[in-house]
Parts: sequence; C-alpha cells; structure tokens
Amino acid sequence: QIKTMFKDPKLIKIDSARQCPPQISQQIILCDNKKHKEELTVALINEEKVNKIFIFCKTRIQCEQLSNFLRYKKHRSAFIHGEIPQNDRKAVIAKFHSGSIEILVATDLAARGLDINDVEIVLNFNVASSGDEYIHRVGRTGRAGKKGKAISLISANDWNQMSSIERYLKIRFEKRVLKGLKAQYCGPKKIKNSGKAAGTKKNKTIKKKKK
Repeated sequence: QIKTMFKDPKLIKIDSARQCPPQISQQIILCDNKKHKEELTVALINEEKVNKIFIFCKTRIQCEQLSNFLRYKKHRSAFIHGEIPQNDRKAVIAKFHSGSIEILVATDLAARGLDINDVEIVLNFNVASSGDEYIHRVGRTGRAGKKGKAISLISANDWNQMSSIERYLKIRFEKRVLKGLKAQYCGPKKIKNSGKAAGTKKNKTIKKKKK
C-alpha cells in the first residue's frame, strides 16, 4: 500500500532512544581507586593506538588533573569545561578536529552540542549519572557506521550506577582486563536481581532490660 502512495519509497531505520549503535563495542574495566584509573587510562591509550579519544570526567577539577597527568605522560591532551572562555574552548576543539591533540578531556556540560568526527574511543573516567547521559557520551563515537568503543572505568562506588545503566539499556557490558593492571576489586560479593550490589545486613544487638 505504501508503494502505491509514494514513488520509490525508502525505509529509514530509527534507533531506539535507549539503544547505542550496534557498531559500538561497550566495555567496562574494574578498578580500585583514582590512581588505578589514571594508570588504566594511560595503558588504554598506549594499547589502543588510536588518533582520537574523548574522555568524560565528572568535574572541571578532574578534567584538568587528568589532562595534565596525560601530558606529563607525553600524550597530546587538552581539556574543556564550563569555566573556560568560549574562545579558548573553540581553540581546543579546533586542535582536536585537526589532530593536533589526540585526547580531549571534558565535562558533560562542556561537551554538549559538539560535532566531532572520527572519535574512535569514548572513555568514561567517571561513570555517567544516567542512562540518557551515557547514550549522549557514547554517541561521540561510532558515527557514520564506523566502529567505535565505549569504555567505562568502574570502581566499587560506581557499580550500582553502572548496573542501573545496564538495566536502562537492557544489555550487559563486556568486562575487560588490561595485562598487569587487574583490579583487586572483582565486583560485589552478592548481587541483587537488579544487578546492584546486595548490602550486608547489620546484626542487631538486643539489650536486655534490667529488672
């Protein structure tokens, strides 16, 4: 019936709002603390050998600290956040576009509306605060049908939020371990049906009333 109404109709597939493009590999790496996250970030950059990595941090201070740490490790990195003047942000983004820098560290607020092609990896140094935010972050890679990777560094404090994102997307992230940097943290000892960590019940001490 549609063919009789339109000349040469085209089928357009629209991805669900709760889905990431299938060409994006979604992984998590368990970690122990901030220092371990920094070590994993450097190791990932060295192992992947890609031209453009977009890293998300929660705060502007974390953005600056991580970018400076990566520069100390001889990587071409820069950062943007809401406190940086617009002209300076544009200059940093232009360098990332051109390939003058390989790593852009940003907050979610500063990254809104950015249109950058050929980002090969999105690294969540800090886990996204919601499923929608995760989708927006991951959408920086895998554009125009190209393959991409979304990697999240997950500590014990991040587990429940990561689990909420999995439940929102109705998927399970692939676990990845980097050689020589395996975390002591292996995930919760007990997990609820929701995927979140099961809390340990505290033993209640009953005081006897004095007669």
